[in-house]
Amino acid sequence: MSIDEDLDALVKQVEDRTHLARRDVEGRVQPIRAALDAYRLACLGEAAREIAKNHQLKEPSPPALSRKRAAERLFELVKNLPEVQQLVDESRPAAPAALGQIGSGSETKSLKPDNSFGRALLAHQPVTSGAEENSEAGEDFAEQEEGKSLVEVLPHLIQALNPGKLILLGGPRGKGRVLPGALGDWSEWIDTSRQSQQAVYGLPGRIKRGGVVGVILFEKTISHKHSEPVVEAVRKNQVALAYAGKGGSAALAQALKAVNQQLGSAVSSS
Repeated sequence: MSIDEDLDALVKQVEDRTHLARRDVEGRVQPIRAALDAYRLACLGEAAREIAKNHQLKEPSPPALSRKRAAERLFELVKNLPEVQQLVDESRPAAPAALGQIGSGSETKSLKPDNSFGRALLAHQPVTSGAEENSEAGEDFAEQEEGKSLVEVLPHLIQALNPGKLILLGGPRGKGRVLPGALGDWSEWIDTSRQSQQAVYGLPGRIKRGGVVGVILFEKTISHKHSEPVVEAVRKNQVALAYAGKGGSAALAQALKAVNQQLGSAVSSS
């Protein structure tokens, strides 16, 4: 290959990488731009309807979204920007001196949940009643952990939380996604819906920057294009990783224990 051909190949690589970088930026900015324009139209539409009403004129058709809904959509998109997520992580309070508490001074909160670890996890509704993740399996696990606090069952994970964060990718959606005690306070659920694409794509970068102590993948509910970059980032940065299938309570509980074990092994080997 001649020098000219080498230079052409180099220029082509630069152009390709520039194109990919531009596409990535536009992919993050375009939804925000559209949401901002939708909010603008909602505000103008509401103002026009108010003016028409006050002057007894024919009111124009309402905008596609209300101001509140447009603002909520814009907020969700901006909130999931990697830079905003980093700012949120950096603004978290420092880790407490005592393992069994979160907070400082007189305003402390015990990590021990009102119910046992296993029973509390059964409040997490599975997305499916598949044979491997049925409620009976969850009951068996609950009986094994009856009467134990979070610190007793997951000591290494609880110690790593605050300011570290546990990320759960995929799994059940909606109000059923609740973990007990400190796990709920310092965990973050990210689904792979269209509204959460930026959070999914930004997750590998967050893992690389630090602040993520563990990741639980609901691998049966997400595609490889979403999970593979996360798995790669986890392995490169030695972050705890566990799998929880479709999101059943027993599978989730076992995944939490697996993360705890990995964090404990990392401490022992350091």
